[in-house]
Amino acid sequence: MTRNYTSWRAESKDHAGAFDPAVLTSYALSIKRTLTRSSPTGPIDVGQIISKVFTDTSSTLSHPRMAVALEDGYVLSGGGAEVQYGNGFGNLLWDLEPYVNGFTAASKDHGGPDACPIQTYAMGVQLVPIGPR
Repeated sequence: MTRNYTSWRAESKDHAGAFDPAVLTSYALSIKRTLTRSSPTGPIDVGQIISKVFTDTSSTLSHPRMAVALEDGYVLSGGGAEVQYGNGFGNLLWDLEPYVNGFTAASKDHGGPDACPIQTYAMGVQLVPIGPR
């Protein structure tokens, strides 16, 4: 599946066959692509925000952990993970953690053995200067 990474998604699942309806709330923040500053003659473009999503998928394990690093020049603006479970109990996300230049996530099976891969995402941004200095 090709993703364009222009939106944010949150989802959950019932675990171990239990039917337990719940409300899930998700938030997303955005930033303008072009930053400006004030001047006596009007706004001046200062820089262009470039964003990029870095992702990697772990091996299929009972307790997978996956870390994703940003490329040089990017700073971390967010992260997340998705457990890719089949028809079994699946895994439960238990650790989502930013670090200096990336993001790490971990999940584990619970209630019965069910190895799954986990896909981890790190969102990075960089400012590319434009206009007069």
